[in-house]
Amino acid sequence: MNRERQEKPIFWEVGRPDVTALAGLGETGLAWLLALQQSERVDAYCRCLVGWLREQAGVSALRFVDDEGVVRFESGTPGTVAQVWRLPADAGYNGTLLLGIADPQAGTAVPAILAAAAPLLTRVLCHERAVNAARRDPLTGLHNRAVMEVSLEQELSVVTRHETDFSILVIDVDDFKGINDRWGHRAGDAVLSRVADCLCEHCRECDLAFRFAGDEFVIGLRHTDEAGAHAAGRRIKRALESAPVVHDGASIPLTVSLGVAHASAGETVALLFDRADRDMYAAKARRRALVADVETRASAH
Repeated sequence: MNRERQEKPIFWEVGRPDVTALAGLGETGLAWLLALQQSERVDAYCRCLVGWLREQAGVSALRFVDDEGVVRFESGTPGTVAQVWRLPADAGYNGTLLLGIADPQAGTAVPAILAAAAPLLTRVLCHERAVNAARRDPLTGLHNRAVMEVSLEQELSVVTRHETDFSILVIDVDDFKGINDRWGHRAGDAVLSRVADCLCEHCRECDLAFRFAGDEFVIGLRHTDEAGAHAAGRRIKRALESAPVVHDGASIPLTVSLGVAHASAGETVALLFDRADRDMYAAKARRRALVADVETRASAH
């Protein structure tokens, strides 16, 4: 929305629903309100709201910015008047609406429409947050196992239909129980958070990151063959092990074991994951054998 062509915005705050004002919008307003009640996502809510405001209030553009300052929806062209409306919530605000109004006379209906629509936005945002919370691991913020299984199934379907490359990495923190036993569970949480942050930092935008369970993570690598997956695994392993995790003054060494599997057409999620998981445990066994050999040599001297 190009605000350079508009006058200085007028700031308003959405008030309580006014039954009399809403009734003045007639059956058309009631129909739009009923349609708005069917929205379960912010984008669907905003599309419906801008349609209502366009028809009954001369609004030509709408932008919704949530309470975190993120632009969640934007549509239309600037009008001759700009209004910024703050949307109240039980505690604070749900965000702001920036409206461009082409017909200032029709714009007198805006307060009644927003007063009726604002409570429904609270419901939509609460529903969205509940859905997102159910899909994400609360500690790391990564998608959880349930989302992983659905996402990988979709990726394998693409592999079968289009013969594209897709690989996964299974990543497991070495001796995680020992970390919890020595430094405490909060230190263990700090290690898991460090792993998640590192995965997000070193994965491409097209990649998929999940916390599978406990100290085990999964990365989905789109358009990546087996050689590329091994290269990505080495890069991520170096990044994770480059520095210890510092927690409450303690320096906690971090090492991980990785398994790799490249998807085959027609393969199931269970089979793909099982191959990567076995590869990861083989890597863990090699590491243990190497550590044991080093310790044996050291004790011999």
